[in-house]
Amino acid sequence: MKIAIIGAGNIGGALAKGLDKKGHEIIIGTRNSDDKDAEDLVKGGKHISTDTIINSVSRSDVVIIAVPLAAIPGVVPALGNITGKIIIETSNAFGKPLPEYGNGTLAIKALSDNNDVVKCFNTIGYEDLTNPNFGSLKADTFVAGDSKEAKAITVQLALDMGFEKCYDLGGDDALPLLESLAVIWGALAYKGGLGRRCALKVLHD
Repeated sequence: MKIAIIGAGNIGGALAKGLDKKGHEIIIGTRNSDDKDAEDLVKGGKHISTDTIINSVSRSDVVIIAVPLAAIPGVVPALGNITGKIIIETSNAFGKPLPEYGNGTLAIKALSDNNDVVKCFNTIGYEDLTNPNFGSLKADTFVAGDSKEAKAITVQLALDMGFEKCYDLGGDDALPLLESLAVIWGALAYKGGLGRRCALKVLHD
């Protein structure tokens, strides 16, 4: 699968590395051709390249937007035509939602003509995104959004990243719930003293 990743920082970089290992073609969209983070990803990967943001999107089937929430309104216009693209965004508001839109998924939908937008990969530390294994257990992750097609592809990519399962929490109405899981993760990691090497796991019989 051809996947554009917008954002070569911690989250984007981890996703690029993990999906590259599964043979996906990764195109890092950058504003600057000399982006060091993007260059390092290319050097360390087998199927990773860089291009301009608009070109990376046009060449891809899936676009992962891995930038801070506040940057999303500025990034969406730079994507160009995203009609027919599957969009996965990874941001969290952490109590500071975008005034006009709320969360990142709704912002992207409002600022584009694309409704195939979902949120995922926001409930675990970037350190464990590439290898979400904890002893004999694998972490779980979660997805939310109205698009069934986007969720199906996201679930498969989550499994490719190594998660045990990717649970569908519901439509756009479940986006705040999904972000609440990130708040819980942060509380456990910092206030709970577990450190960043902790993850969420669903157990059932």
